[in-house]
Order: sequence, then C-alpha cells, then structure tokens
Amino acid sequence: MPPAAATRSTFRSIHHPGADTPAVYYARRFGKALLVCVLPVFIGVTVQALLGARVWPLALWGSAGAVGVAAAWMPFIVRAQVAAVVVRGDQVAVRRVHDVLAGRVLQWTPILGARLAGDHVTLVTQTQTYTLRPSQWPSYSELTDAINHARGRTTQRSHR
Repeated sequence: MPPAAATRSTFRSIHHPGADTPAVYYARRFGKALLVCVLPVFIGVTVQALLGARVWPLALWGSAGAVGVAAAWMPFIVRAQVAAVVVRGDQVAVRRVHDVLAGRVLQWTPILGARLAGDHVTLVTQTQTYTLRPSQWPSYSELTDAINHARGRTTQRSHR
C-alpha cells in the first residue's frame, strides 16, 4: 500500500447527507428553499390585503410559482454545496452533495494552493477553486491543518 493511501482524512460539512437517501435529503432541504421562494408571495399578499385588494389570485398563483421555483432550484443547491473534503498525501477529493447521494467514486486532484483569508480558506485544485468557511465545517481547524500538511507548508495568509 503506498504511503499516500495510509494518510487519508475525511472531513464532512454540515451539508453532508450522511445516511439519508436522495428522497429524504431533498425533502428535508426543500423546506428551506420553499421558504425563501414563498416569502415574497407572503409580503405581496400582505400588501394587497392592507390596500384592500383581492389577495386570492396572488396567493394562489404566487404559491404555485414559489413551489415551482423551489423545486427547480433544488438541483442547483445540491450540485453546488460541498459535502466532504478528503485529503490524501498531496491530493484532495472534493465531494459535492450530489456526488455523495449518487455514490460517485472519489476524483483525486493535486492541491495547487491554499490561502487563509480572514474568515475562510480558499482551496485551489487543478480543476476548481473552493471557499471553505468555518461555519460549514465542524472540524474546520483539523481540515485546514490537513490541507497545510498536504501542501507541506503553512497556508498563505491574505491581509485584506
């Protein structure tokens, strides 16, 4: 077994689905997306009611539209949110929620750079740049230590 495989560390974000099936994960996350989409409808209905206008058409069509927008928005949320970062040697595999739910194989890529900038770490790989914030990673300090160790040096600090 190569030495790089022996030092594999996995870090899960707060978005990681855990043992949830895709249907359960979507159902749990749909409520938040729906709330964001239906809030403007509630505000519009309140304003219409205060003006003495009819509220039923706006409530009916606005709610249906909000459900449609939330349902269309969910795939983008699931494909964009980082669920896990796996560090092995000088490589990293970043898994999005969709990758975890689909059971996709880890895609390893070299770490080209990492920069600590105030409240987040910017991780640069061969294919993409990721922003990792402490509020989304329960093991944030261990994650940054693993990235630093993988790079063989300390993370560059940005003084902005």
